[in-house]
Amino acid sequence: MVPEAWIIPVFWVWVTVAVVTFSVLFFTSAPYGRHEREGWGPKVPARLGWIIMEAPSFFLIVALYAASDARGPLPTIAVGLWGGHYAYRSFIYPFLARLTGKKMPALIAALAIVFNLANAGFNGLVLFYGQVSEGWGAVLGIHAVLGLVLFAIGFTVHVHSDHVLRTLRAPGETGYRIPNRGLHRWVSSPNYLGECAQWAGFALLTWNLASLSFFIWTAANLVPRAHRHAQWYRETFTDYPEERRIIIPFVW
Repeated sequence: MVPEAWIIPVFWVWVTVAVVTFSVLFFTSAPYGRHEREGWGPKVPARLGWIIMEAPSFFLIVALYAASDARGPLPTIAVGLWGGHYAYRSFIYPFLARLTGKKMPALIAALAIVFNLANAGFNGLVLFYGQVSEGWGAVLGIHAVLGLVLFAIGFTVHVHSDHVLRTLRAPGETGYRIPNRGLHRWVSSPNYLGECAQWAGFALLTWNLASLSFFIWTAANLVPRAHRHAQWYRETFTDYPEERRIIIPFVW
């Protein structure tokens, strides 16, 4: 069992690092994708980078679950949701996205590996070694059901928004275009909105400090990047819709 006295200080340290990261990312964007730039050291093929930086979270959470005695509905559903998300990010998205010939800084991949191992480790220890599962009651409460629904909606938005971006160009075309399908009609980065919704839902479902810290980290990483995306669109396209929000429809 993971003692609660250990969980609380780790939560506050981890969240503090997330807040610092949020502040830094509002002034400088991570140098990959449309924000790629020189000066960040050696690079690796983008497809390989995505796989090696996302897969550790998948394998670690599955390993922690398999090594534990946690087989109740809550930990089993939780590992399924987590594993499904990271299976998509590790083994499906990199082969669907148009990454051939693209590169990313090895430093970005290395930092992502560290984050994913720390995050999966914290969540896995709390979920499978610290959290007591009360049978089906743990997943049938109002907050748990809302969490499951929110995760499902967020994942659907996330995957569909990725699909919209992938299919903007015909085969062989390069460059960027303005997306105008799905939630892209209302916000610049609906894929990031979907991911934030996923992990907010996961936090509601599992109802612990580790999953709350993951939601905070997701927002700390993706909200500043969504802000940068919106700036980039407006600077790049003179006809970019003025009414389109950054990440929250009709709000911001």
